[in-house]
Amino acid sequence: MVARQTVWAWLRPPKERGIAPWLYLVYALFLFFHHIFRPFDWALLSRDLAVLAVFLPAYLISWRLPSRWLPVPTALMMALGFLAAEWNPGAPTLFIYAASLSVNYHETRQGLRHVLLVLLVLAVWSWLRQPPIWVWAPGLAMTAVIGFINVFEANNRRGRERLLRQQEEIEYLAGLAERERIARDLHDLLGHTLSLITLKAELAGKLLARNPDHAKAEIRDIETAARDALQEVRDAVTGYRGSGLQQELKRVAQALQVVGIEQQIQVQDLTLPPAIENVLSFVLREAVTNVIRHARAQHCAIRLYRADRYLELSIQDDGSQRAGNEGNGLRGMRERIITLNGEFEFASGDGHCVRVRIPMTPQSAQTDLAQAVATQANTQNHSHAHSQDNSANQSQSQTMPLATTPNHSTASSAGAEPAP
Repeated sequence: MVARQTVWAWLRPPKERGIAPWLYLVYALFLFFHHIFRPFDWALLSRDLAVLAVFLPAYLISWRLPSRWLPVPTALMMALGFLAAEWNPGAPTLFIYAASLSVNYHETRQGLRHVLLVLLVLAVWSWLRQPPIWVWAPGLAMTAVIGFINVFEANNRRGRERLLRQQEEIEYLAGLAERERIARDLHDLLGHTLSLITLKAELAGKLLARNPDHAKAEIRDIETAARDALQEVRDAVTGYRGSGLQQELKRVAQALQVVGIEQQIQVQDLTLPPAIENVLSFVLREAVTNVIRHARAQHCAIRLYRADRYLELSIQDDGSQRAGNEGNGLRGMRERIITLNGEFEFASGDGHCVRVRIPMTPQSAQTDLAQAVATQANTQNHSHAHSQDNSANQSQSQTMPLATTPNHSTASSAGAEPAP
């Protein structure tokens, strides 16, 4: 069982190549076309099957071999082609397969050298053996065409991989820089305030027995400092969110420019609620990532505008790669849009188009986070009021929390707006 798995691991092409290596095997059927035009002969069929049995392992293994070992399957395919050319008019197919292995080299010059060497050997063999013109002429022409196409396809693939690695590195560095900036901002915002709270808390603890009035004043200062710090943190978080969509537009424009996709961005100047802005940033990022990685597009148009009571975002490209089943990216976009009572459409045909339509109403602008913040603020206000009542009526300090808890909960729920 282990040996069988090891053999299959070698024969199976790498996953990053997809199903293309298997689809290319369709051309091996040309080895059997000559049987259609001649009387059936078991001997010829047996020879063709033997050639195919030797060719298939060499072809499949070549997708995993290091570039320095690629001449081995190439030489084997060429030898099979020379042998089969004695009886099979479809033998030039093996020469084409030999030249197509140029796609597996890591450098363009190595692939060009590979194709030129295959053509040279084929030309010398044709000159020495003088096969029929229908054997060497189509074989020589198609070998050159397919070989050079694969060289340039490999070059383009390596370029795309480099760009994707650079984009991932840029995203990582940008995220790292953003985390460092947030850490610095939080340190600047909270460092001094927390130090002040610590000192005043220690002082209040020492003064509590000797000077209760002074201790109460210190505690009030602690409460004020804590509220100021909380408000500063909220303002900072709001500032981070406010620049989200604009920053995302700059990032996707830079990413499209890096991969050479022509871009057309039309964005209306709008002031958006944080909930809508965050969702639109996510949709924009996911849609443009799909354009870069999968669409094979040359042009991408991004439009964001308000039409009547609706906000509309569209990302359209002219990619030739048809979309398959809905993946996690599209599903995630759709789910986020639905939470805002919006509409999500994805069309694939003559290019691809992601279109989002969100109602610009107060209800759609609410988010769970906003409700949580409002509820927390109301809870703190009521708790502060109750704490003042409790300090004024110390004799009822044990019974008041039980009596005020239902009212406190009701007030908090009334202070928060209903969920969308």
